[in-house]
Order: sequence, then C-alpha cells, then structure tokens
Amino acid sequence: MKELKFKISETSLRYGMYNNYKKGHTASVETELNQSKDPNKWRNDILQLRTMNCRVDDNKIPNDLIDACRKNEKNKTNVTDIFVFDNILVNGEKLDVDASYCMYIKEEISETANIINASHNSNTHLGRLMIHYPISFDYRKDGFNINNRLILDKIMEENGDYAFVVNGFVYYPETHTLNFLVKLVGPRGILLTSVFKEGKGVGQKLKIDDSFSYENNVIVTCKRNLVTGKEDIEIEEVNRTRSSNGLKGEEFVYELLKSKLLEDNDLFHTSKTYKFSPYDIEYIEDGIKKYIEVKATQGNKEVFNLSSGELKFMNEHKENYILYMVTNVNSEFPNYKTYTYKDIMDMKMTPVSYRVTA
Repeated sequence: MKELKFKISETSLRYGMYNNYKKGHTASVETELNQSKDPNKWRNDILQLRTMNCRVDDNKIPNDLIDACRKNEKNKTNVTDIFVFDNILVNGEKLDVDASYCMYIKEEISETANIINASHNSNTHLGRLMIHYPISFDYRKDGFNINNRLILDKIMEENGDYAFVVNGFVYYPETHTLNFLVKLVGPRGILLTSVFKEGKGVGQKLKIDDSFSYENNVIVTCKRNLVTGKEDIEIEEVNRTRSSNGLKGEEFVYELLKSKLLEDNDLFHTSKTYKFSPYDIEYIEDGIKKYIEVKATQGNKEVFNLSSGELKFMNEHKENYILYMVTNVNSEFPNYKTYTYKDIMDMKMTPVSYRVTA
C-alpha cells in the first residue's frame, strides 16, 4: 500500500514560539476536511487515513478516550475516527520517543449554535468534519501511551532546540509510521509576530508587528518570569545576514537546485518565508531532508564566517548539511562550491583572540 502524504492548515501546528499578541493567538491544531459542498473539493487525501490501518477499531475505543477527544468542545460533535501512530519520523529520520501521537476526526452534529448574546441560531457548520491534532492531547491508560506534547518536545530537542512549524505528514501504512514534515523557524522562544507574515488571527491579523525592529543578527524575545509574573526581555543572536549579496546568493542557489533536482523534492526557500530559520534552503532526497546554508560574496575569495549558532546547527545535522559558497555573486555568471560538514571541519580555522576589559 502506497504512502499517504498530506498537508495541514498553514500555521495550525507550531511549537516553541512565544505568543506576544495582546489578545493572543493560539494554534488552531485542526484542519477542515469538507468545507465545500462539492465532495470533489473535500480533503480526500486526509480522509484516506480511514482506510490505511492507523484507525482505532470502534469496538476497541474506550469511552474515556472518546471523552478526551471531546474535551472543551462548545457545540455537540461526534468523534468519527481516531488515529494512533506509534512509530514517528521527523523529516525522514527516526525520532527516539516512547509515546504515540494521536489525531481524530470530529463531525459537528448540533443543529443550532450558540452566538454572542447566548441565543441560538441555525448551525451553518452542521456536518462539518475537522481533523484535530491537539498539542496537549494526553491519554495513557487502557493500553494506550498517547502524549502529543512529549513528541513535539522531542522534535524540538532533536532539532537543536529550534522552534518549528509542521506543514504536513507522510504516513507509511506498511510500517505504521508517521513522518512529520517540519520547518525550523528560529530559536526557542522566538516571537510569534516575527515568524508569520500574514494569516488569520484571534481579534487581529497574524502578521509581523511593525512596532518591533530587528537588527540583522539580533532578535528581541519576551518571556514571562514564573516567579515575578513579569515579562523578561532577552536579546538573542539570530546569525542571519540580510545583506544584498546574501539574498542574491540564496536566489542563485535556489534556482540552481530547482534546475538540478528531480520533481517532488519539496524544494523550499526557507529563509525567504521564515527569516530567522537556522538554514536558507531545504529539499527532500530519498525521504530525508537536506539543509542548505548559503554564503555569498561579490569578490572571488572563498572566505566565509560561521557563527556559533550556525556551527551548532551544522553539528546537529552534519549528515544532511551542505554549505554553498557563491563568489562573484553580482556578476552575470556567479561561481560556487559546496562544502559538507567534513569539508568544513577539515579547513584551517582562523584563531580567535579574546581581550577582557574592565
């Protein structure tokens, strides 16, 4: 049986970011499956999960598990399907975690819906199907070991403590394995407003807040102090150069890869969308994500700097990391060379001196 690959609603599943909106903006952790009245426009890709041996049999679903799926619901719903995944991959690599991940489909069955003034109205969402994948879902009894948050924590840990967005999944029915398709968007605690350019929000649009200003290599983060209850402001190095040469180099490498790679490789200019991502470009090769860092100069000397953050990321992903050094980037035909982790480690490093001043 062929694997099933599907996208989920944009920004609906994100982790490790600090919510700095005044009115808040929580991840929706759900994707609508049948928004259109035309069945041909339904999310039939996701609905295929029902036939791909990851669905819990109706006669084996404890009532407590169904109740957990219905937690905090406003309108009456019916849990139609529960999917439990025991084997987890992240961008094609095994995640070592002793827990299962759960998704479930709910159908709205209320004929009326509550509105603001506590009166009732006809429920326009009657019959709507949504697939849910809540961050805090936790059910560890009746033979189940479901802990969605533990899995998300482990993903962040394995990726070097970077915040991330889940763009979709691949399910392999023969091995009962769920592969998370993850993009890293910045250091843990990065401001929500610095990650997303636009989208739907609660009370206001989810977009970059123009009241914040960022230097090329610095980001301001706010974190609530659990002792004082106040927000602590922290400065974190982002290690992302936004020079004209750097952007030209990234565009050059992206177009180069676009011409060289086979189709269906999920080539993506990551730093163009997520400007604080720890890498510039990504693609999939043999089911594994490759991370591309781009350095560029208008001269012909192959010299580049790697910050501590970039070195940390390279060490975390050494097997799947490639650095492109682009020279003469402003010319009609730039030159480039590629370097693996081993290549970089074999280079002669320039000594760094420190001077302590009073």
